[in-house]
Amino acid sequence: MKKGNLYKKYIRPSKNHIIYLFGILLIWFLNWIARKTALDIGNFAGFLTFYLSGKLRRRGVRNIRTGLSLEKVEAFKLCRRCFMNAGKNLVDGIRMVSISKSDVLKLVEVKGIENFNRVYDSRKGVIGILGHIGSFELMPAYLSYTGYKVGAVAREMYDPRLDRILVGNRRRAGVKIIKATSSPKHLLKLLHNGYGIGFLMDLESSVVSVKEVTFLNRMVKVPVGPVRIAMHSGLPLSPMAIYRKKDNSFIFYIGKPVELAELDDRKAALDINLQKAVAALEKLIKMKPDEWVWMNSKWK
Repeated sequence: MKKGNLYKKYIRPSKNHIIYLFGILLIWFLNWIARKTALDIGNFAGFLTFYLSGKLRRRGVRNIRTGLSLEKVEAFKLCRRCFMNAGKNLVDGIRMVSISKSDVLKLVEVKGIENFNRVYDSRKGVIGILGHIGSFELMPAYLSYTGYKVGAVAREMYDPRLDRILVGNRRRAGVKIIKATSSPKHLLKLLHNGYGIGFLMDLESSVVSVKEVTFLNRMVKVPVGPVRIAMHSGLPLSPMAIYRKKDNSFIFYIGKPVELAELDDRKAALDINLQKAVAALEKLIKMKPDEWVWMNSKWK
C-alpha cells in the first residue's frame, strides 16, 4: 500500500478521532467549570501558544506591521494580546453549548441597533458583513434571542461530528444555518422572507468565489458572494463586530449601512463595491485590532 493511501485510510481517521475525543472532553470541562476560570485558562493557553508557536507568532507580527504600519515592538505586543484574546474567544465559543438566553442578554450590550433596524424594517432582509473579530458566534445568537430572524453562512468543519455540535449550538439559539455552498437563489429567498444573514468575508475560502482587493495594505482574496447578492437585491451592506470589554462582557457594534455604487458596467461596480465592503471591515478591525486573527494562515 502506498504511503499516501495508508495515511488516508488509517492514520488520518485515527488522528481525527483522537482530536474529536479531546474536543468532547474539552467542551465538557470548559462548560463544567466557572466562566471566569475557563477564560483564565483560555487567556493562558493563548499566551503559551504565542511563545511556543514561532511560525504563527512571526506571521502575526508581520501581518500587523504591514496592515497597521507599526514598529516591531508595538506589533509584537499587539500580537501577544491577539493570541490571548483568541484563547478567550475560543472558550466563549465552546461554552455556547451551555449558555442560555439570559446569559447572552446579560453579556452583550448592543451599539447601533438603529442601523440594523433601518434595513431590517424594510422587510427585504439584511446582509451583514462580519470578520473573525472577537466572539463572533454571539452576534447571531443575540439578534435571534431579541426577536430578529437571522441566519449565518458557514463552512462545514472537516469532522462532521464536531460540525454537528457547532451547528447544534447555533440552531439552539434560533439561528438558521446556511451552507457556504448554498445557491444565491436560496439566499435571496431568505432575504425576501426578511432574514438578516451574516457573511464572514475577511478571509479567503476555497469553497466560494473570491476576488483580489486591497485589504490592510496588501492584495488579498476575499469572498465576492455577499456583494453580488447585495447588488442583485438592492440592499446595502451592514458591517458588524463584537468586542470584548475589560470585564469580559461584550459590545456588539453595528455600523451604518454601506450603500453600493450602481453602474452600467457591472464588473466595475463589483470591484468598487467589494472595495467598499473591505474598507468597512478594515474600520471594524482597527477599532480593536487585538481581536482579529492576524495569524491566520489564509492571510499571509
